Amino acid sequence: MAQLAVTAGRSVLGGLRSAVPALARGAANAALGALYAPHREGPRISELAIQTSTDGAPMPRLWGRARIAGQVIWASRYTEHREESGGGKGGPTRADYTYSISFAVGLCEGEIAGIGRIWANGALLDQSRYPVRVHTGAEDQLPDALIQAVEGADAPAFRGTAYAVLEDWPLDAFGHRIPNLSFEVFRRGTAARLE
Repeated sequence: MAQLAVTAGRSVLGGLRSAVPALARGAANAALGALYAPHREGPRISELAIQTSTDGAPMPRLWGRARIAGQVIWASRYTEHREESGGGKGGPTRADYTYSISFAVGLCEGEIAGIGRIWANGALLDQSRYPVRVHTGAEDQLPDALIQAVEGADAPAFRGTAYAVLEDWPLDAFGHRIPNLSFEVFRRGTAARLE
């Protein structure tokens, strides 16, 4: 009986001795094949969670100067930009993806004189790199050209509401989401009227 156990043990060890190198070669070939694949895809996002507004939330009124967070009042679908790299001399190619979005942020009720500084996630934003179009909130203002191009003839003009349009914003700089924005807003001195 002991001889039978020893013989079975030897045959199992012999089988493992021949199987282990084959398994190791297979794993190494798979790893090298993945490393030197002819084409690799970079990370992609399937959907984008965007900052939204709250239905029925009050719109602030402003006199003088204030820092206002505002609410997203319009957003387009995000745009995926694909960039291929590599592939020279038979090497692998790589596809990288970046994303951008256009959106509008409602600032306050009534007509404003303009905006000053902008903060994104608490840090001062370089407005030369990220252009912003401001609509002052006049009662006769026309719809923004971008919003009208996306929405068609029924695009809202948001009359009586000051808002900023941020077109084709790159999201990779902000963690693939719309950053928390706050705006320094100026309004000419007007006498407050109690209603």
